[in-house]
Amino acid sequence: MQMTNKPLAIALLLVTSCALAQSPGKKAPSVTMAPVEPVTVTRGKGGAVSLHFRVASGFHINSNTPKSEFLIPTALKMDAPTDIVLTKLTYPQGAEMSFPFAPNEPLSVYSGDFTVSMTVR
Repeated sequence: MQMTNKPLAIALLLVTSCALAQSPGKKAPSVTMAPVEPVTVTRGKGGAVSLHFRVASGFHINSNTPKSEFLIPTALKMDAPTDIVLTKLTYPQGAEMSFPFAPNEPLSVYSGDFTVSMTVR
């Protein structure tokens, strides 16, 4: 069985919406996802999938574990076909960065390139 790229497009929209939520009233930052090779999954066996994202220079998005409950975490959510199970979703560790609006409170963010991986079966 071969996975389609439709769920990956949904993931891109989710990540982009997280970036949009961080900069209301400004031009939307660009978050892109590299093309993903099709993954063949055989019944009973798992396959690894890595999704590579890039946040445009000068922008950031919250990591999946922001330091404040008031910040929206990056979350990858996909509607997989009913016969596909997504497991072991792994996010990278966020980089701690300080910003002028809160110089004494570093935030956990993604900037530049980052990869989210998972197992499908």
